[in-house]
Amino acid sequence: MKGDYPHFRAAYEREDLAAHFLLTASDLELIVQCRGDVNRHGVAALLKSLWHLGYFPDDLREVPREVREYLAGQINLLWDYTEHYPADERTRRFHLALIREHTGWRAPTAQDKEDLERWLREEGTRSAHTEDDLMEVAYERLRARKIELPAEKELRRSVNAALHGFFQDIYARVSARLSPEARTNLDRLLTVPEGESVSGFEKLKADPRSPGIESLKHEIEKLQQLRAVGIKAEDLADVPSQAVRILKRRARNERAGEMREHPEAIRRALLACFIHLRASEVTDDVTRMTIEIIHRLDFKTEQQLDRELLRDIKKVEGKVQILFRVAEAVTEKPDGKVRDVIFSRVKEEVFRNLVAEFKASGSQYRILHQSLMRQKYARHYRQMLPVVLENLTFRSENRYQPVIEAIEVIKQDMRTHRQYLPDDVPLKGVVTRKWKSTVIEERDGETRINRKYYELCVLQKLKRALKCKEIWVEGAEEFRNPAQDLPREWDDD
Repeated sequence: MKGDYPHFRAAYEREDLAAHFLLTASDLELIVQCRGDVNRHGVAALLKSLWHLGYFPDDLREVPREVREYLAGQINLLWDYTEHYPADERTRRFHLALIREHTGWRAPTAQDKEDLERWLREEGTRSAHTEDDLMEVAYERLRARKIELPAEKELRRSVNAALHGFFQDIYARVSARLSPEARTNLDRLLTVPEGESVSGFEKLKADPRSPGIESLKHEIEKLQQLRAVGIKAEDLADVPSQAVRILKRRARNERAGEMREHPEAIRRALLACFIHLRASEVTDDVTRMTIEIIHRLDFKTEQQLDRELLRDIKKVEGKVQILFRVAEAVTEKPDGKVRDVIFSRVKEEVFRNLVAEFKASGSQYRILHQSLMRQKYARHYRQMLPVVLENLTFRSENRYQPVIEAIEVIKQDMRTHRQYLPDDVPLKGVVTRKWKSTVIEERDGETRINRKYYELCVLQKLKRALKCKEIWVEGAEEFRNPAQDLPREWDDD
């Protein structure tokens, strides 16, 4: 597993043996210099163990049998001689010196260990912020420099010391950058206000409720509280994003009382990381809830309309014959009353069924759907509009730019009660062909833009664009600018 100190595997396949324990021509030249089969076999096992593990095993019996046999076969030995390898330190030291001279590897010195710890703290932790990850970085560093691994406990001490120092540096830097107002606000989060049972810190941890207008307002209020703390992106500018996530997770897993027990620098840095990332999470929650509410408006409108039409509709058969009878009756008595002339040939109920069937089909159904949606929107759902537009900033750099411009128009007109918007509002790329007849009204030779229908068009477009990330939200994580996910080299083109 990642981070585990290198050890021999329990078993090796033939392909693994060839990959890790195949003796090269130069290896064989070194081995033949040794006297006796026992020494040759022992040197071969020590040599390949160094390359494979990064250190020499204390006892050759640690080397798996299939590895020893594979090495024996390469130097033309009939069986495993490592069991008879000399136990005296003099022979082992001589063989180790021979192998080190041949390979360029060397034993670690006290200075090497100090240098490694300093390098891990300053450089290695840029990409590795956990013990397991930093252990892997340490292995790679030592192997690249051909320095044998220290003992496992010793190496882990160095890694943990570097990791501890790395986070201590972060605590000090972040805490020093916070404004006095932000520090005060962070400390206030850990206290329980009078008349309440939990601290503001605990409230900010709460998961979002089920999607709905009131839930949306509650999450918006939470977002405002997070932003009001005053943590700026510059406060965490040089802290690796993964390290910020680790510190945020630590803060979330602690109660307010536990947080108060930390030293000042640690407490404030942990809270700053928590607030910074929590604001992004809540921004995502608000965006996700907005999408769900817009979808719910459309879905509930369709459900209600279908129920009403299904209740009224009764498919009418023989429409051509009905038309013939009506035409015949009208031509025979063109000046007669409808009830006397037409209803005597075709029952009034048939005409009612025809009207209901027509409403449930084609453009008429669409118009009814849009009209009912507007009623629901005006009565209930429209209250979401100001809280969303005033607290989320939408951006786009593609074909959805007209939607961004339309959002700005709606924001500027938010506090008025006008029924119509100015006729120069963005239409292309906002109002679809299906909505055009309801959004754009022609009256007395003037073109008017129905405000509520226009807002519905914008919300429908916004929902689709957010789901496919054509429009993104400032400060969000899931709904962030997709350009941030591109490889860095793409930005240089």
